[in-house]
Amino acid sequence: MAHSLPHARRAGKRPPPTSSVKPASSSLPNTLHLAAHRLASNLGVPFGVAMAHAEAAGLGREVRHG
Repeated sequence: MAHSLPHARRAGKRPPPTSSVKPASSSLPNTLHLAAHRLASNLGVPFGVAMAHAEAAGLGREVRHG
């Protein structure tokens, strides 16, 4: 059976490291981490400090009501 060129290049090879074997739900961004990264970059504080404050403030626990 003839394979298209992209399939022929990958025949017998492992999937590229960028491909995810995790379920789609785990690839969703963690809103607490996003908030902490934003705080850290905007305020110039270490990520750990921003993470502690974001968690204490309840960030990342927001629930979307559709």
